[in-house]
Amino acid sequence: MTKIWKKIVYSIKRIRLVSAAYRNFPLWFVDRLHIMSRKRILYKLRNGINIIAESNTLDCQFISEMFIDEQYTYLSGFEIHPTDTVLDLGAHKGFFSIFAAKHAELGKIISYEASPETYQYLLENLKINNIKNVETFNAAIGLSDGTVNFHIAEDPGCSMIVNDEELHNFLPENIKVVPTVSFYKTIEALSKVDFLKMDIEGMEFSMLMNCPETLLCKVKRIALEYHPESGNVDALAQHLEKVGFKISFWKERRLLYGLREQKVGL
Repeated sequence: MTKIWKKIVYSIKRIRLVSAAYRNFPLWFVDRLHIMSRKRILYKLRNGINIIAESNTLDCQFISEMFIDEQYTYLSGFEIHPTDTVLDLGAHKGFFSIFAAKHAELGKIISYEASPETYQYLLENLKINNIKNVETFNAAIGLSDGTVNFHIAEDPGCSMIVNDEELHNFLPENIKVVPTVSFYKTIEALSKVDFLKMDIEGMEFSMLMNCPETLLCKVKRIALEYHPESGNVDALAQHLEKVGFKISFWKERRLLYGLREQKVGL
């Protein structure tokens, strides 16, 4: 009975949070049941933000993770400040970019999204919210400049880079060749990175494990969704600790947080 009551209490709390966050909250509950056909919908948040999304996808969940749970910034020390420089890698439809832009009003957000279709949603969401401090790139973040095979998944939130050996696992019509921008050159070009958010479907391992320490020292905070099927999470955490980050986890959501200690860095 204890587990049942915990689920009931959690559901009631969630209903209250969603109702408090969304002006058109009935739409969220219908969409969360995945009974609607795929179409464009508009979520209206009580904080004044409007978001164009797609029904019958993970979008409703992702929006709530940003604007209710604030999952990338909820730990102490991970707050986004007015003059921060934020890198959003795997920006999707712009939910985190919008969240960050509202907090870093005097700073800048640099956002990368590989999918051409999803990138258009990102641009639209920035436009309807009159956000001017986000620089966007329709490209995947990679180990080097070039191109890469990119799988467009049924749910846009699950699209990912695939290597040549994996191509046979996907339908050819769902593969697009997209440009890549070097992660290292991106970091090198910036004087600082106050906040690095990563949701890049497994590429976080190769990016961070191979990144020179001189570049990682520019980064103050990292919040990323890790994909254990693509790499060793413990090894990644240990690597980041060696270059000066204090590591925390939200294991239920597969999130890793790295906070640079004050004595380390530029």
